[in-house]
Amino acid sequence: MPSAPVGRIAPQITALTHGWPALEESLEVLATAQPEAAARFATTKLPQPGPRLTSGIVFFLSAIRGGRLQDWLGPDLVRTLGEQNRGALLSQLADDFTQLAQMATESVSPEWRTTLLPFLHDGVFQQLRIYLRERDEDQSSGSDDDAGTRFVVEAEISHIGALQLDGLIQTGRASCRA
Repeated sequence: MPSAPVGRIAPQITALTHGWPALEESLEVLATAQPEAAARFATTKLPQPGPRLTSGIVFFLSAIRGGRLQDWLGPDLVRTLGEQNRGALLSQLADDFTQLAQMATESVSPEWRTTLLPFLHDGVFQQLRIYLRERDEDQSSGSDDDAGTRFVVEAEISHIGALQLDGLIQTGRASCRA
């Protein structure tokens, strides 16, 4: 399977490929100002291992598709950041979110779309990098084996190192390898 277009991400968002400093700082501020609301956000809206992983991913992807930070963070937490005199931080967080939304909808190459997904594991943030390439039978290399949605998921796992999952989803079947 071909690899994803690593290194083709726009330079202004390259810093977001391995972390999201504005999100981390925002959650620290919110944990001090509104600990219960910040904890609820972290457990219900941030993708993390466990039974809520899928709902966290779907919620984030839905908010990204809409392109509005408030739809993901919620108006109360956005207002709290403003009340904590953290306007510059809120502005950076909103800019980052807008860039992530644009990246998820625009191709970084003629074939691949990229989504960066915040992921919380044991209190540590990282960005999952998800690359998608859709090909129908007309675009494939002549065989049905290439038609479908190819995906690559990359992450840095602290205790095992770099991880890359490469897969293909086709009508009626899916395959994946690490």
